[in-house]
Amino acid sequence: MAYKAGRRGGELQRSLEGISKKMLFQTLKELEQRGLITRHVYDVIPPKVDYRLTVLGRTFAEPIEQMYQWGLENQAALDEMERNVQSGA
Repeated sequence: MAYKAGRRGGELQRSLEGISKKMLFQTLKELEQRGLITRHVYDVIPPKVDYRLTVLGRTFAEPIEQMYQWGLENQAALDEMERNVQSGA
C-alpha cells in the first residue's frame, strides 16, 4: 500500500463505510496529536487539507495492513469458525 500520498477528509470518509464526519475528524485530530499523521493545510480557496502518515504512522499501519490481508486470505476458514461457534460445535 502506498502511504506517502496525502488523503483529503472526504476521501477518507468515503473509504470508511459508516463513519460519521464528526467521528472521522475527531479521530484524525487524535492521530495528529499522537504523531501518527500530519495535517497539511494548503493556502487556496476553497480551503484544501490533506492528511498523511508520519514515519511512525507508517510503522503502525504496516502490521495492521498485514493483519487485514491475512483476514482476506483466510476468510473461508474464519467464516467456518464463526459458523461452528454459532452452532455450538
